[in-house]
Amino acid sequence: MKGAYKYLKEITENGAYYQVAWQKLADGYVALYGTTPIQIRSLPTLNDIFEDEEG
Repeated sequence: MKGAYKYLKEITENGAYYQVAWQKLADGYVALYGTTPIQIRSLPTLNDIFEDEEG
């Protein structure tokens, strides 16, 4: 839910906003911007392994 956050097109002339979240839409995701930071307690460790596909 968008709530108090703004879409990029709504804040193009106000530098006080910065990206704080993503909103899932039917066809993908759109960035949401706000003036209050969102505190994230911890992030999972991502260990992507890229194996040699030519071998």
